[in-house]
Amino acid sequence: MTAQAELGAHLATSRRGLAELAPSLPQIERWGADLRERLEGGGRLLVAGNGGSAALAHHLVGELVGRYDRERRAFSALALTAEVRASPRSGTTTASTSASPARSRPTAAPGTCSSG
Repeated sequence: MTAQAELGAHLATSRRGLAELAPSLPQIERWGADLRERLEGGGRLLVAGNGGSAALAHHLVGELVGRYDRERRAFSALALTAEVRASPRSGTTTASTSASPARSRPTAAPGTCSSG
């Protein structure tokens, strides 16, 4: 398959995914409005992820704590990402996630939302 054909197939798949998402837009809008209300009311967003999702979690938190595209007060958000390390005994990689319920409990309070 040529690069152009691969790109065309990827774009077709993306278009189908977006079309399938369309019926869910009212629910997504409600979730967004609820999250905005909570953050503006002083709540916190906990975002979990590992690997590429960890990078996205950190990016989202940066946008919320920063100003994104306009001046506003910073929102409270925290990325709970996996800590990956090599195990010297087995030669394998293991993940010790900080997103476990026991480890995230101290950061959660009324008004806290989580995503992951």
